[in-house]
Amino acid sequence: MNNITPITSSINPTESQNPNLEELKLKLELVREQQNLLDKSQSIVDSYGAETLQLMLGQANSLLQPTAETVFGRSGSRMWLLKALEEAKEGVRMVCPWLSQRSVDEEMKLRIRYLLEQGLYLHIGWGYGYDIGKVIKLERGSFTICGDGWRNYDALPIFKQLRTKYPDQVQLKLLGSHSKYFVRDRAFAYVGSHNFLNSNVTRLNTYSPDFAGDEVGTILRTPHQIDKLIQRFDRQPDLAKQRDYWEYQTV
Repeated sequence: MNNITPITSSINPTESQNPNLEELKLKLELVREQQNLLDKSQSIVDSYGAETLQLMLGQANSLLQPTAETVFGRSGSRMWLLKALEEAKEGVRMVCPWLSQRSVDEEMKLRIRYLLEQGLYLHIGWGYGYDIGKVIKLERGSFTICGDGWRNYDALPIFKQLRTKYPDQVQLKLLGSHSKYFVRDRAFAYVGSHNFLNSNVTRLNTYSPDFAGDEVGTILRTPHQIDKLIQRFDRQPDLAKQRDYWEYQTV
């Protein structure tokens, strides 16, 4: 009888013997990576909530950006405002009591024109409550500026001209507010102490935080916080259009 050496299962196939081996290894590695991703996702949900995970999945760069960061100085908030005007995809909302050419200079006007020429919106809430009836005169649903010795409203004609040229994009709302914030799309918002549409920043260092005026603000990237600011702006009435309000002011 011929001696026949049996083939046993202990012989492992090589890659050349089994061309599917490398494919199986890749599939296994993919399964492991998927499981790892699921574990990390669940950990994020457990620690920070599902909203944070949705933000991370919807915005890849949010992994590299904090949900909030502090901004120091007038030059810091101005830098973010110019960034908002230049990078907006939908538009910018701005709320600041005073509108002065000290801030609304050629540099800012250039970015505003760029924004509007793209068909985007610019919504501005303006007017300090104490000035209404004194500096800001209301009459028949309109307003005039009188006795503006500090030139706190000398940029208002610029925005009125823009509203005439871009009536469907530019909105001016007399709010009587002391709030200072701006919102770019739903990407980020600034909230702080700086009167960013009024103060002069040309003499300051725009590349590093300054200490002039001791201004401090916060950049927010959390969607529900941004939505709060948008809803607040949209729901606030335009006092220039409130008949009972301007009639009271003229008494």
